Amino acid sequence: MTRLVLSFSISSAVLILGLATAWIQSSNYDRAADLDGMQEELEWFERRSSGLRDELQRFEFGLHVQENASVQDRFTGGDG
Repeated sequence: MTRLVLSFSISSAVLILGLATAWIQSSNYDRAADLDGMQEELEWFERRSSGLRDELQRFEFGLHVQENASVQDRFTGGDG
């Protein structure tokens, strides 16, 4: 009887340990899938912000060119 109780206890503990391991692995798999989705979203945002940064730099360069041209026109009297 003692052996039966002992073997049942050990089997139950091993089963609980196996179920807990499976639950943790499942949770990790779900988190990894979420992380992959976030990584793709981050890459998309980085590409988009890179394009916006380039556009902003071109715009600022155009403003500097216009400003320099207007300053030069003031000094030269608009003669070119």
